[in-house]
Amino acid sequence: MPEADARGFIDHVTVYAPGGFDPAAVRALQSLRELHGLGSHPTYPTLVALGRRDRLERLPALFGRSDTWETVTPFIPPRCPKIRRGELRDTPEQQIRWLCREVLREEPLTVEMFSPEEARRRGLHRYRNARRRGAPVPGGAAAHGARLRFAAPIAGPIALGYGAHFGLGVFRPVIDKNF
Repeated sequence: MPEADARGFIDHVTVYAPGGFDPAAVRALQSLRELHGLGSHPTYPTLVALGRRDRLERLPALFGRSDTWETVTPFIPPRCPKIRRGELRDTPEQQIRWLCREVLREEPLTVEMFSPEEARRRGLHRYRNARRRGAPVPGGAAAHGARLRFAAPIAGPIALGYGAHFGLGVFRPVIDKNF
C-alpha cells in the first residue's frame, strides 16, 4: 500500500500479508534494490520494519487502532451497481459493508460516502483506476471515498475493493475525532 507525504508524493510502501511472509518472501523483500516508475528516476527502497501487526500498531499511519477510518486512496467497487425489481443494488456503500463483513469480520455502524467534491478535494481523482487494456474495471472507474465508523476500535491495515492488493481502497485510522 503506497503512502504519500504532505506534497502528495509517495514516500513509502507498506507490504502486508495477513498470514505473514515465509522465508523466501522475506528474502525477496530484503533483496529489492531499485524500483522504477513510468519515466521517473529510480527509487532505492529500504526495508524499515518487519513483524507482526500487533507490534506495528505504534506506526499509526496504517496499523493503528481506531473506531473511525477514512479512505486515503480511491475505493473502486468490485461490482457494478444495478437495478433489480426497481431497487438499486450493489451501491458503493453496500459493497463497502459487504467487504467489511467478508474481509474484516466487522460491519461498520455507519458508512459515510464522500461527495464528489470531497473526493476531488482529497485528490482521489488523481489515481489511475482504470485498466489500459483488457476488460473494464468491474465496478466502473469512479473514485469513491468514505468514512467508516465501527462499534469499537479495530486494527489496520484496511484495504477494500477492486485493486486493493495494488494500493486502491486503502483506509487510514482517524485518531482525532474533530475531523
